[in-house]
Amino acid sequence: RVAVKVLPAAKAADPASLERFYREARAVAALDHPNIVRAYDIDHDAGLHFLVMEFVDGTNLHDLVRKFGPLDPVRAAHYVYGAAAGLRYAADMGIVHRDIKPGNVLVDRHGVVKILDMGLARFFLDEDDGLTKKYEENVLGTADYLAPEQAVDSHAVDIRADIYSLGGTFHFLLTGQPPFPEGTV
Repeated sequence: RVAVKVLPAAKAADPASLERFYREARAVAALDHPNIVRAYDIDHDAGLHFLVMEFVDGTNLHDLVRKFGPLDPVRAAHYVYGAAAGLRYAADMGIVHRDIKPGNVLVDRHGVVKILDMGLARFFLDEDDGLTKKYEENVLGTADYLAPEQAVDSHAVDIRADIYSLGGTFHFLLTGQPPFPEGTV
């Protein structure tokens, strides 16, 4: 069993969306870690672009908390630890995720945590990785979990932005709400 992520046809016509989709595939393919969803293939057929990934039999942390309420601190810490291990590996490989949030962290039926959705990933060791600058995308990420420095300049962030977002995710797991629930973009 696999999971297939399909780029909607309307987005395939947008050069930025198409380039970001292939960047996600490149990022996931560069990572081989038990706490990151693996990619197996990327292809296109008749204008339909798709990414074949590891199927995770479980749920994301956002849905888990919405269904059962805030988590026990030990259980929440276990999930955050798994995500932190995956983020550390990605950072060691020169990749910052830039969109860590409860919806992008899965937990399978055995309690194994898997980070997914590398669509906003940045290859910070690659000087030519200027996709966000190329398309003048200034703020990338989900506002509720966005590091302040990422709101100022998404192009220059490093692992510290992911650590901030993981802290916001931890807060959500313990309280059932993002750190600043009344804020706006």
